Amino acid sequence: MNSDSPSRTGVQSKLRDRIREATTNEILAAANSLFSERGVERTSMADIAARAGLAVGTLYNHFRDREALLNTLLDSHQGKLLQELDAALLACAEQPFTEQLRTVLTSFFASFERYRPLIESLLQRSGDLPTASRRPKVMFEVYARFETLVKRGLAQRVLAEPLAGLLPTLLLGVARTVVVGPILTGAPKMQPSDIELLLRFFLHGASSASSAGAGAGR
Repeated sequence: MNSDSPSRTGVQSKLRDRIREATTNEILAAANSLFSERGVERTSMADIAARAGLAVGTLYNHFRDREALLNTLLDSHQGKLLQELDAALLACAEQPFTEQLRTVLTSFFASFERYRPLIESLLQRSGDLPTASRRPKVMFEVYARFETLVKRGLAQRVLAEPLAGLLPTLLLGVARTVVVGPILTGAPKMQPSDIELLLRFFLHGASSASSAGAGAGR
C-alpha cells in the first residue's frame, strides 16, 4: 500500500487527533489542580506544563495563553454541570414535585462542588471578576432547566400559578446565593442536609410558621 494512500493518511490523522485530545485533557487536569491549589494568579503556564509532564512549547501549541486555558476549563465544567442537571431532570420526571426539586437541587450543588476551588480562586482575584461576569450563558442555561422544573410544580398544583413568572428566577437566585455566598463571605459552605432547609424555604417561605407545613407537597 502506498504510504500516501488516502486510507493510511486517514488513520494517521485520527491517531494525531487522539493524541492531541489526550494531551489537551492532561493539560486541563493539570491546570484544574494547580488553579485549585495555588489560585490562577500564582499559576504560570510553565507550572502547568511541568505538572502535565510537557514542554512549555507543547502547551502553547494547545492554548495560546492562560486565559484561553482557563476559559476552556470553565466551559468544560459548565458543560458537565448542565449535562448532570439534564440527567437529573430526566430521572425524576415522574416523581412528586418535592422529590423532583430535591433531586435537581442535589445535582446542582454536587456539580458545583466539583469545581468550587476554581471558582473560589477566580472570585478572590479582582482581575478575574470581569472574566466570570462575562460568562452569563451558563446561568441562562440553568435558568431554563429550573423553568422546566417549575412548570412541573405548577402542573402538579404544588406551586402558586400567580407566581409562575417569578419562580424560576427565585429558585436560581436561591441556588446561586447558597453556592457563591460562602465564597464571598467566608461562611460555612452548604452541607447536604441543608437541601431540606432550601426545599422548605422555596415551598413555604421564610416565616417561622412555615415549619408546620414543611412536609406539604411531598
